[in-house]
This record gives sequence, structure tokens and C-alpha cells, in this order.
Amino acid sequence: MSTKPAALSILQQSLNLQENGDTENSEYVVLNMPARVFKDYTDEDGYFAGTLGTKETIPFLVTLCRRNLEQEVSASLPTQPPPAANDPKSKTPFNPSRPPDTITLVSMSTPGLSGHPRTAHGGVIATLFDEAMSHTIEAHLSLSPKPSTVTRERDAIYTAQLNVRYRKPVYTPGLLVIRTWCIARDARKFWALSNAVQEEQEDDGGQLEWVKRRTISAEASSLWVVTRNEKL
Repeated sequence: MSTKPAALSILQQSLNLQENGDTENSEYVVLNMPARVFKDYTDEDGYFAGTLGTKETIPFLVTLCRRNLEQEVSASLPTQPPPAANDPKSKTPFNPSRPPDTITLVSMSTPGLSGHPRTAHGGVIATLFDEAMSHTIEAHLSLSPKPSTVTRERDAIYTAQLNVRYRKPVYTPGLLVIRTWCIARDARKFWALSNAVQEEQEDDGGQLEWVKRRTISAEASSLWVVTRNEKL
């Protein structure tokens, strides 16, 4: 697979939708990713903006967010995740019936991500799941009503639990697609589910449509807690 041209092509198609103003008919829009910008005044986001932002690690990364989350998804979330989402004995990945809330496209470079030869380190995959899920939770959290008379800093989102199941190696270099769903919410607790998809051969097809035909390499489930004033 010619990783760089494929990644650039998909990223460019996604960005063109927003730049050209042709977003009214698109199911997904490009999501702002502040973690790719280093904040030198607090040393925040040094990991994704610096360590994982080089040509030998992850040179290109973009997240697409489903447009109508509030009307179609967020308002009807259950307060507990379905049991099948966390079944350790399941031999097949659990996939919600609805489209993903977010889709993260990751250009996996080499040698900065490799564990075994041409294979991404398992810790990198867990990190990417964690980051993709945080964008999804952030998207849902942004839909929550906030009192207009209260001024405070943005809520802090923390990973309380992350479970990862590795089904196949993730190869480097390669393009990885992470599909993420928020599957439940109870007050300030959120549950999320992700799977990582990779394929070695290119094919034709419309934007995002090709993702549906790829094999799941890894999957993850998580619990998130939203706190205020940096208090856990």
C-alpha cells in the first residue's frame, strides 16, 4: 500500500469539504484537534504534538465527527453500556448498529511507532484509542447545556478505565482508521467503544465508504469521568 498518498488523499478530501463550504450534505465534518498543537506555556499536549507529531511517528492525523450527534445520538444514550460491549469471551467485535460518532484517520509511519519489525507497538494502539475516544466524549460533552450565568474553565476529561483487545497486527507504514462510538452516559460518566481498521491494499470507492469493508485489527472499550476544577 502506498501509505502517504492514500492518507493525503483522504485527508485532503475531508478538508476540502470544509474549505469549499460543501458541508451541508456531508454526514461528517472535520473536528478541531487541539492536542496536535503544543502549548508551551503549560507543556500540555507535548505527546501528540511533539513525540507523535513527526515524520517517523504520525505525520498526518485528522478526526471526522458525525454532523447530527445531538438530534440522532446524544439525546437518546442509555445510562449503562450493553453487556455485549464488554464481553471478554466474545470472538467477534461488538459494533453498534449506527454509524460511528467519530472517525479518526492516522498515518502510521516508521520506525518511530514500531515494536516488532513493521508492526506498531501495542502501547501506541492503546494510546490512539484513548485519544480517539477523548474526541468523541468531547463532542458529546459540547452538546450538554451549560448555565449562561456561570463562568468557569472547560471541564477536564479523564480516562477511568481502558480495555484493549488486539486481534491482528497493525502494520507500519500504514493507514489506520479508528471508528468510535459513545455508547452510554450517566451524568458525568461516559462509556465509549472503538475499533481500529487497517488494510494493505487500496481500492476505489467514495469517501468513508471504503472503511466499512476493512478488517478490524484491534478494539477497545472505556469509561470516562468528566470533572470540574481539576478535581478527581
